Amino acid sequence: METDLKNLINSQVDRIQQLDTAAYQLLCRLGCYRFQTVARLPMAALLAQLSNIPAPQRQTAIASLRNRSLLEVQKGHYWLHPAVQAVVVERLTPDEWRAAHRTAAQYWLSQHRQISTLSEALQALEAFYHYCSIGDDGAAAGVLLRSYHNQWQQYLPLASHLYRMGLLQPILEAIGEVLPRLQGSDQACELYNILGDVHWIKGEIAAAIDCQQHTLSTTERLLSNTQGSGAKGASSRGCASPCPEPMQLGSKRWYYLKMLNIDSQLSMGFYLVDRWELAAAKARFEQVMALAQGTDHQAWADKAAIALALVDAHLGNMAVAKTAADRLQSALSQQLQTERSGRFAYFIQLLGQIYTCLNELETAQALYQTAMAFATVGHYLQIRAKTLTGLGQLARKQGRYAAAIDYHRQAIAILEQVGARCDLAEAHLQLALTFRAIDNQTGDARRKNASEVATVTDTADGGRVHAEVAMTLFHAIDAPRQVAKVREYF
Repeated sequence: METDLKNLINSQVDRIQQLDTAAYQLLCRLGCYRFQTVARLPMAALLAQLSNIPAPQRQTAIASLRNRSLLEVQKGHYWLHPAVQAVVVERLTPDEWRAAHRTAAQYWLSQHRQISTLSEALQALEAFYHYCSIGDDGAAAGVLLRSYHNQWQQYLPLASHLYRMGLLQPILEAIGEVLPRLQGSDQACELYNILGDVHWIKGEIAAAIDCQQHTLSTTERLLSNTQGSGAKGASSRGCASPCPEPMQLGSKRWYYLKMLNIDSQLSMGFYLVDRWELAAAKARFEQVMALAQGTDHQAWADKAAIALALVDAHLGNMAVAKTAADRLQSALSQQLQTERSGRFAYFIQLLGQIYTCLNELETAQALYQTAMAFATVGHYLQIRAKTLTGLGQLARKQGRYAAAIDYHRQAIAILEQVGARCDLAEAHLQLALTFRAIDNQTGDARRKNASEVATVTDTADGGRVHAEVAMTLFHAIDAPRQVAKVREYF
């Protein structure tokens, strides 16, 4: 039956080749589209493959394929049956194969100037697979690193948009596909920087640190050959072969590499916080502030200041943390009045964590609600989950145990979907602490709250179960100090 089907399709394709050259070209070129993540194509994707055909012939070519059932269509969207696709791709010459994939990639890249939805991000990613199909690693990496605006005035690489929307595994696989052949390049620096954050979210902190070390060592090597007034390391004499390409101090490339270097330092600070290595994290954040304060990279100093205040709160330096948090919240509030931007969402929820530590619950609640609004509209699953965990902590402190448990379970469901093990471990710990808080009550209050929320034998069992899950996850991400912290509670 398979042979008969293939012969039937071949006979139809042979006939279209004889009768309509434009239709035959289109059919073969359509074979390069994947019809996977984006299963059906709009008319514009077909027309892109007919750009060298006179306009009057284009619609005729499409109609010819439809009439012979070689091209499927429904509600203005088109696709090839897999059996037809398998036949036609064999007919493309190497030159036509490359041309068709380049045309498809350029079509997808032309579709969006802004990435606001998951669908838009996935369409843009299609170009990556087309460039990979013809072995153009530089162009494929360029797709991942191509920056787009979103609805929150952020200007981020496509890969960053995708992992923030929860697509961790596709980005891991995509970067892994091209990175080995780009070593030492500017593109590799940024890909390692992004890859580090993806590993971090997945709880692979050792791999995340290794990625940022790659970015740091490469950017430092490239920046060491800066030319300009007062630039350190301006001479390339004695450098290992090949020497870094010289660049001017303050040039666009210099700014870009310096930004990657500072951002890697900041990221490593956050990784260390998740390992509960707070002193080392504090040193990283202080280093970022020293590098970025009062420079064109001031935004990174501001981010580090919020992170540093959170570390101080965890270390018990409450007065220092409060002074910094009040100053930072005031500045952020003023900025939000003029720029209602979700690009601050991650750091808004960090401020919420600080005020939770300070027991200023109303302030924390307002910050979490703001972060939640941004995260929901922007489809930032990780921030939404972290904010739910924070709201659960607040509810526990306020004695609203049923609400606290509901928040934590919502957070756990999202984080399991995303695969974010660091945050998942914390969510299980906070749920365990909520069960423990109920169990520590006495008399009627304990019986009332336990009857409302317990889904296991009793709240003591619930606390132990989730504490064990948290410790297992912390073990898996190589965070022994976090494991010790859980054991102190249980």
